[in-house]
Amino acid sequence: MFITVEQVKAARALLSWSQEDLANHGGLTHNQISSFEFGRTKPADVLEAIYKAFLFQGITFLKNGVQLNAETVVSIEGDGWYGRLLDDVYLTLVDKKDAEMLLFFSIDKVSPPDINARLRKIRNAGIRMRQLVEDGDTYLMGPVNEYRYIPKDRFINYLTVVYGNKVAISMQKGTKTIVFIDEYLAISWRNIFEILWDQFKQPEKSEAAERF
Repeated sequence: MFITVEQVKAARALLSWSQEDLANHGGLTHNQISSFEFGRTKPADVLEAIYKAFLFQGITFLKNGVQLNAETVVSIEGDGWYGRLLDDVYLTLVDKKDAEMLLFFSIDKVSPPDINARLRKIRNAGIRMRQLVEDGDTYLMGPVNEYRYIPKDRFINYLTVVYGNKVAISMQKGTKTIVFIDEYLAISWRNIFEILWDQFKQPEKSEAAERF
C-alpha cells in the first residue's frame, strides 16, 4: 500500500486527531508518526498500522486524497483478534460520556488473562459493560446486575459486541470478527439488546474465582 504524508495529515484533520491520537490508535509511538510525517522514515509496518487505524474510523484513501465514510466494514482475524477488538473498544469509547459496551452471548470463564486485563482497562476508564450470558452461568466476573440470562436452548458462544457506532460480529467459528461502522446499525442492535435485557432475568450470584 502507498499512503502519502499529505493523506495522513488530511485524514487526521478529518478526525480531529493529533499525532498522539494516531499513535494510540495505531499501536505506534509518537516518534514513529512524527518521523513518518516529516518524511524521515516510511517502514512498511508503520504504514500498515496507520492504514488500519484510519480504516477503523471509516477513512478511505483515494487516489488523490481521503474520504470519511458514514459506513465501513472492517475485518479482524488471526490470533489475538478479540484482544485487538477490545483495544478498539477502549480507543473508541474512552472519554466519551455514558460510554458502554454491550456483549451478546459471552462467557467470562473462557477469557484468558490478556483479555481480562483489557476488560479491566475498559472498566477502569469508566466504560460500562452489560452482557447476555447462558442461563445458569455463575462464573460472572462483574457485578451480577450487569448480566441477564439467555435460555440455554437459545445460547451459542458466538460473540457480538456493540460499542459506539460499531457492531462487531464474530464469524468462522470464532476465528475472526467483522466490524460494521454504521450509526443506525449500532442503534438497531442496541435496541435489540435492550428488548432482551428487559425480558430476561438477572443472575442472583457469582461464583467466579476472579472478579472485576
